[in-house]
Amino acid sequence: MCNTEKEPSKTQLILEAVRNNPGDAMDPEIREETLDLVIFTMTQRYFAFKGRDVREILPFSPITEVPGCPRTIRGIINVRGTIESVINLHTLLEMDDVPVSPTTRFILGRSGELLSGIQVEHVADVISIKADRIKPVISTLPPAIRDYAHGGEELYKGHYVIVLSVDKILKKLSI
Repeated sequence: MCNTEKEPSKTQLILEAVRNNPGDAMDPEIREETLDLVIFTMTQRYFAFKGRDVREILPFSPITEVPGCPRTIRGIINVRGTIESVINLHTLLEMDDVPVSPTTRFILGRSGELLSGIQVEHVADVISIKADRIKPVISTLPPAIRDYAHGGEELYKGHYVIVLSVDKILKKLSI
């Protein structure tokens, strides 16, 4: 028989790692000691969302613009029959926008009942760290980024990673 199955993509492997995290089955006190982070890049900076705040990572698909939306909302996408808004994180964080590329992804972020797509340039990895490695927000971050940050640290391949709060982003925009 001929094996016609495709190799899983990096995005599929990252999602599988988040889904299969054994930390979810641990005692809550132990689970708080480790943290899964979805690492992504934007304008050559490294950012992360806590894994528990990410429902899934999707490849880029066409966005339908909605008249009258604020600049921080790019529009809407269809996710398997469900319409989700897409946040323009570049605008929200007052960063220069970049064109869509083959590595552009939507991170479906969630906070309670709120859910929205967040467009990022590139999802790099999912890592597990000890929660105490995240340090308070540094004062030299631009105010627009600092407003949505939990903290940061040199967490990924020697790069300083800014951990953003999906909760703060979604609640601020009232998605």
